[in-house]
Amino acid sequence: MVVCLKNENLDDLANRYEVLIEHLKDHKIYLTDAEKIAKFADALPAEWIEILKILKKDSSFSKLHLKGFINTLKTHQYENVQKKKELLNIRKDNMVINTSQGYLPINYVTGNIT
Repeated sequence: MVVCLKNENLDDLANRYEVLIEHLKDHKIYLTDAEKIAKFADALPAEWIEILKILKKDSSFSKLHLKGFINTLKTHQYENVQKKKELLNIRKDNMVINTSQGYLPINYVTGNIT
């Protein structure tokens, strides 16, 4: 059984898993694509549960190979990072400071008027 190690990123887990798959072949143990994907999905940390649920509902999920599955995860990971960055920028832009003149946007107080 494979598990994601503490502080291991998706690329590192994928690389380690692919080495394990190769070692299994050396012992004449072959897994189907569905088995490889299921075992890899089981190795992912809990933060991936929602994404996995979404992927499993997609009709193309059953046709994926391991590399395609991992690339799909990477795409979701990238999109989530981009969404978080956008949310942080929106929150930063909407921050205000209570001053003697009332509430002022942070960018006004710091001189970065937009």
